[in-house]
Amino acid sequence: MIPSNPEQDPYESPKGSKPAKEIWRLLEYLMAAAPLSADVWTDSVDTKRVWSILDHLDTGSDISPGQVNDVAQCLIAVLGWIPGSLVGNIAITCEQVKDRDEAFAAIEELEQVNTNVSVV
Repeated sequence: MIPSNPEQDPYESPKGSKPAKEIWRLLEYLMAAAPLSADVWTDSVDTKRVWSILDHLDTGSDISPGQVNDVAQCLIAVLGWIPGSLVGNIAITCEQVKDRDEAFAAIEELEQVNTNVSVV
């Protein structure tokens, strides 16, 4: 992601930023498919299907319905490719967040690179 201010370090993104568009698309797909089963994160998936979803992200085309496990595995792969610490210093835990509004309020306080993991 290229910062809007050329002098700004991309790892020093302003607080309250949204995740990268591609990650956000994956998250929205998964939120629309909720509730998710726990095995969606651990099921084995054909790598070719994950690469196909990456192609959809690159081209902006729609991801076909019924690919929840593939999208979840694609999200895990994308987050794994982000360099450095993904979690950083997060002062909240899942147990402290009581509802969706509190979760989004907490996310707005995080640095850009930490937002990607915290949303999940």
